[in-house]
Amino acid sequence: MTYRLKEHPDITVNLKSETAEPTPELGGDIRPDAVTNDFRTDLYWGAKVTPSRVKSARSIWHAPARRSVQLAGRPGQETFLAVVRKNATEEDYVYHAVARGNPDAPEASPDIRFFVEQQRENAIKRGIAPLTQDEVLKLARQIAASVGQRTGR
Repeated sequence: MTYRLKEHPDITVNLKSETAEPTPELGGDIRPDAVTNDFRTDLYWGAKVTPSRVKSARSIWHAPARRSVQLAGRPGQETFLAVVRKNATEEDYVYHAVARGNPDAPEASPDIRFFVEQQRENAIKRGIAPLTQDEVLKLARQIAASVGQRTGR
C-alpha cells in the first residue's frame, strides 16, 4: 500500500512484504536468479521507467549504482534514481530497496520491497517547496533504517 506524507506532500512511501519465494531449482521453469535482489531491482525499474511514463531516468549513484543496505535486519540493496516524468521538466527522485527473505521460513522472514517516490507537483500546487535530492535520500534511508518486523501480536 502507498501512503503520502502529510508534511511532505511530494513524497509517497510504499512497503510491501511477500512470502519468500523458494529458490528455483536448476533446469526448472523459473531461472534461479529470479528471486535475487538484483533481479527484483531490475524488474521494479523496468516497470517504473518505461517510455510511456517518463522522459528520462538516470541513476544518481555511479560505480556501483546499487548499494548494500540493511532492511528489516536483512541484507538487501538500494538504488536511487532521478526521473523526469512525461508531463514535467524537472527531476523527481525515487529510492528503492529490496531484501530477500528466507525461503526456509517464508512467513517469518518475507521478501521485502520498499520505495520512496517524489512527485514535485504535489508539493508545488500546495505552495510547499519540494524536497531536494539530498533530503529525499536522507528521508528514504531514515525510514528504511527504521523498518523492522513486528514481533508477537
